[in-house]
Amino acid sequence: MRTSSICLLAGMLLGRTTQGQQLSYSDSIQALAFGNIATSSVESSGDVWLNITGFAEKELPHLQTVVGIHSLDNARELHVIANLAQSAASQALWGDLVFLYNVFSMNAYPAYADVTTAQMQAGLLDAVSGENGPEEGLIELYASTSSASSLGAAYRALTSQYNNQQQSKATSLSPVAAEPTMTTTAAVDKREMDYSRNQIICSAAHVAVGAACIALLGRIRVDGSWKSGGPRDICYEGCCISWSANATFQIENLYNDAQRCYNACLNVSGGVSCEAYNVSLQGTIVNQCLSNRPNGCA
Repeated sequence: MRTSSICLLAGMLLGRTTQGQQLSYSDSIQALAFGNIATSSVESSGDVWLNITGFAEKELPHLQTVVGIHSLDNARELHVIANLAQSAASQALWGDLVFLYNVFSMNAYPAYADVTTAQMQAGLLDAVSGENGPEEGLIELYASTSSASSLGAAYRALTSQYNNQQQSKATSLSPVAAEPTMTTTAAVDKREMDYSRNQIICSAAHVAVGAACIALLGRIRVDGSWKSGGPRDICYEGCCISWSANATFQIENLYNDAQRCYNACLNVSGGVSCEAYNVSLQGTIVNQCLSNRPNGCA
């Protein structure tokens, strides 16, 4: 898609300038960085994919992936974000690309797109962090290839945010009694382990706004339509349900374990991220996540 076409679509969804002109690419990124995504009275559903693979290791060492979303409400917006990401990649605007990946991965939910939100900051931090924490070279690369000053500032603030988080963990971490079926940490890469049936694991990563998850649960509760293959997720507003293996099932079968997850793991701030192990989706055993992303809750 040509850049002019991308800007036309972006202008439709992100708004116009005060003079009524269509937003440029740069203006679109600046609008997104403040969480400005125009909402429509008509929801758009469908599968949308974003492919971020084949780039040099020095540019995207922690972000080479293909992500797909089955959105119940924002498919139109996701197509625009994916096209903007294509434009960012063609211009080597790596800071923009990482940001757009995160906007896309959270179902283009306006409340998460703002670079000051905890959800976006967590996504940006993941993209610049190696085994030993944030990498200053990546932070500077992404900050210098950001089209919005607020986005560049968000990258440069990541190291201090990370240090504050580490200090907070060190001072507040203490053993907490928990029921045998629940703990406060989770990792999708532990799916191969033999967890007991119906175990729920709460997570502090990829936390979704609880109200968005309630809205998603309301949408799927009596949805008898069939789901098969990928994307292995369903997103609505700022909440996603995802599962670990291909299965063919009616969407309403996701409801019970998603509701159990929500009930067990809703935190005091009204957020939730959790994983239910050994869920049966009409005969196929999977692990099922409730979080703000389509690729799990870890």
